[in-house]
Amino acid sequence: MKRSVGIFCSSSNQVDGSYREEVQKLGELIGKSGWTLVFGGNNHGLMGVIAESVKSNGGNVIGVMPEWMKQWNVVFKEADEIHYVSDMYARKKLIEERSDCFVALPGSIGTLDEVSEQLALRQLGIHDKPVVFLNTNGYYDTLFKMFETMVDEKFIRDSFREKYSVAGSAEEVVSLLKVYF
Repeated sequence: MKRSVGIFCSSSNQVDGSYREEVQKLGELIGKSGWTLVFGGNNHGLMGVIAESVKSNGGNVIGVMPEWMKQWNVVFKEADEIHYVSDMYARKKLIEERSDCFVALPGSIGTLDEVSEQLALRQLGIHDKPVVFLNTNGYYDTLFKMFETMVDEKFIRDSFREKYSVAGSAEEVVSLLKVYF
């Protein structure tokens, strides 16, 4: 059975090359595994890197983009499927529906919004899809400290720690996903 990986990440073209390199490796591994990428549909930044890498390594690519983004001419045109939706909420919902798991790559507030929603849905038992953070260069270390504060201060249960995994490399992301698949 073909599996689909929902990816949340940056569309910035200004990020350090080390992030691009790790994301390119992840895309290669996803593509060579025969998995499908489900993502925000953008051809810029880490979004463009992962989509191009998955596609050039034999994987399928599904983009989901709000209709109003068409005006920016940023769609990843080589995608096997592009779905235009009404807004960002519909985008997140369709990515959730089409994905068997989620991987958060380094990104900005949009990435945090997307991965936080999936963590909340998993915590509430709405789904049990794996959530993995690719922690390149310790990018998410501060977020993980915040999670620990939430647990320590009793805002969330200790079991929250089991709702996500952390990977230090592209290879580790794929190893974790293979356990789930």
